[in-house]
Amino acid sequence: MTKPITDRVKRLREKAGLTVRGMADLLGVGASTYAYHEDARKFKAAYVKLETLRAWEPTLCSRGVDRAELYALGGKIGLEFLQSVESDMPPPSALPSTDLISVPRYDASLSAGPGAINNPHAEPLGHMPFDQQWLRSVTTAAPEHLAVVRISGDSMEPTLNNGDWVLIDRTQRRASLEGFYAFQVGEDTWIKRLTINLRDQLIRVVSDNSAYPMQDLPEEDLHIIGRAVCVVLRKL
Repeated sequence: MTKPITDRVKRLREKAGLTVRGMADLLGVGASTYAYHEDARKFKAAYVKLETLRAWEPTLCSRGVDRAELYALGGKIGLEFLQSVESDMPPPSALPSTDLISVPRYDASLSAGPGAINNPHAEPLGHMPFDQQWLRSVTTAAPEHLAVVRISGDSMEPTLNNGDWVLIDRTQRRASLEGFYAFQVGEDTWIKRLTINLRDQLIRVVSDNSAYPMQDLPEEDLHIIGRAVCVVLRKL
C-alpha cells in the first residue's frame, strides 16, 4: 500500500537528518510553512508542487536523499521534469570548466590571520567547486561575494553541527530577516540564528542548543559578515 504523500515527505526529511525546524531554517521559511507538507489533516494534494521540490532539492539531496525519490513526490510531472533534466546533462567528463565555480573556504573559529572569515584581507584555506546551476538555485550573489565557512562548536546543534561547512552570502549584511548569520562581536566570530527583538529594537542572538543562553544586542555591536544560505558539507 502506498504511503500518504505527507508520510513520504516526512521520511525524506528524516533521511536527511533534519528536524522540521531545521528543514524550515535551511529553506528560509517559517516552520509552519514547511510543516504544512507533513500534516495529513491540512495537505490534501495528491502530490507536491514541482517548484516546491526544486526549492527542497539543494537541502535534501546534499544530505543523501536520492533525486528520484524526491521528484517522485511530484508524481508524473516531477518524474518527467527529472528525466528531462538528466537527459540534458552531459557526462561529468564532458562538463566544461566554466560550469564549475570556485568559492573560497574560511574558518569561523579563527579570529585573525590566514583562513579567518572576519579578516577581509585573509587568504582562504582553499576553495570548493560548485556546479553553476546548483549554486544559482540557492543564491543570486556573485561568486566573489560568497564564502564557505566551517562551523566550530556545538552551540547550534542539532541544526548545525561542529565541522559542518555552510555557504555564506556576503551581500546580506543586515539581519532584516530571521536566519543564520556569520558575524563578529568584539574579537569573536560566531554563526548563530538572528531574530529582531521588536519591543526593545535589539538583535536577538539565539543558539539552537538550549545549553547556551540567548542574548539581545544592539545592532551596532554586531558586524554581520553574511547570511548562511545552506549546508554544503556534513560528516555522516
